[in-house]
Amino acid sequence: MKIYNFTHPDHQHRWRSLDDWVMGGRSSSHMQFCEFGAQFSGHVSLANNGGFASIHSPDCQLNLSEYDGITLQVQGDGKRYGFILRDDGPLQLRYQVGFDTIKETPQTIHLLFEKFMPMVMGTELDVAPQINRQKISVMGFIIADYQHGDFNLHIQSIRAMRVQEFHCTG
Repeated sequence: MKIYNFTHPDHQHRWRSLDDWVMGGRSSSHMQFCEFGAQFSGHVSLANNGGFASIHSPDCQLNLSEYDGITLQVQGDGKRYGFILRDDGPLQLRYQVGFDTIKETPQTIHLLFEKFMPMVMGTELDVAPQINRQKISVMGFIIADYQHGDFNLHIQSIRAMRVQEFHCTG
């Protein structure tokens, strides 16, 4: 099931940045759309205890309970990124899984829901409820782990997939 096809005009609005400036940092990011998809790009700065940049979808209400994971069509810059999901549970936890990119190489990235880790402010939680796949409310991308400097991730699409539809790599 295609969730976002960034070449479609209806999927090209209301994505918003959330960078480390919320904690005093100096990183910045933005999403730019073109006929071939979306570019999540910017600059990660370690100044003022910074170190992350992220972009988040508009609020949505997705039931992904019939699916086992997410497949991304991306082309990166050789850096490590994270894919984020939130459900509309009372804790508003962020569930995240990382993936590596190969510089200037189109990739299909498969991410199983069971690999997503609950997180709060960049810290993995040992005890937390499983993500509620019936009520996904936000998705996004993050670059962190003190990867300072410019970054650029081209995103073509985000799909929900059943495990038999892909060979799992994440």
